[in-house]
Amino acid sequence: ARTTRSPKGNMRASVFIVVLVALTACVATAQAARKVKVDVYIEAKCPVCQDYTLTTLTDLYNKKGLSDIVDLNIYPYGNARGTHRISCQHGAGECKSNLYETCAINLWPNWVDHFPFIHCMEDNDGAPSAAGKCARMAKLSWKKIRRCSRSRQGAHWQAQMARATQAVNNDYTPWVILDGTVLRSRSDTDNLVMEVCQKYKGKTPPGCKNLELETSEAVLGNTDGPGEVCWRDDVTPYTHFIKTEEEEDEEDED
Repeated sequence: ARTTRSPKGNMRASVFIVVLVALTACVATAQAARKVKVDVYIEAKCPVCQDYTLTTLTDLYNKKGLSDIVDLNIYPYGNARGTHRISCQHGAGECKSNLYETCAINLWPNWVDHFPFIHCMEDNDGAPSAAGKCARMAKLSWKKIRRCSRSRQGAHWQAQMARATQAVNNDYTPWVILDGTVLRSRSDTDNLVMEVCQKYKGKTPPGCKNLELETSEAVLGNTDGPGEVCWRDDVTPYTHFIKTEEEEDEEDED
């Protein structure tokens, strides 16, 4: 005998199929729209880090729509040594500026919020004396950054930056990792925007269109090597002790 499905049974089956298709589409969209992870290990007074921040990283920030597809993580420690008592490659000022940048990154975790401060610091030769004006320019609280730099919390955050950098065993700075892969050639690091756009699987943002391959003099002839970098050697003997807030008696400024 022929069996027939009731209208109610057919309706249930149809609803199930529609829901299943919708869920599959949602999962596929979520996977396709995953942000591209970029980890950049720098130090405040490395001239090459400064240049990289002011050019390539600034392109990630400025090009329309790119900030929405990138998860940018900056680690201001570079070629320093130590975890709590830190020796910096370019001396005391670099240690202090690294700490200011670390505080800004942790106080305002969204990279779009703290990047203008990092940009300003690097545009001012990584000088710690520029931190106040850079905070104001970036619309961040200099008082909070300064207090953080003298606190145990700031010391803890800087130690985290140290451990994270030591874990990747960088040979130089800037050290760039794209979705878990170290970009060792200068052509790859200088063309980071293009690399990010190629990695992203979601809808192409306007900033990814009509990109041109970077062929600067620094890149030409260095496609198999890092080009100009700050190598992890020649660390000065200066040791920077991170002081707690109570040990400083200078007046905070807004």
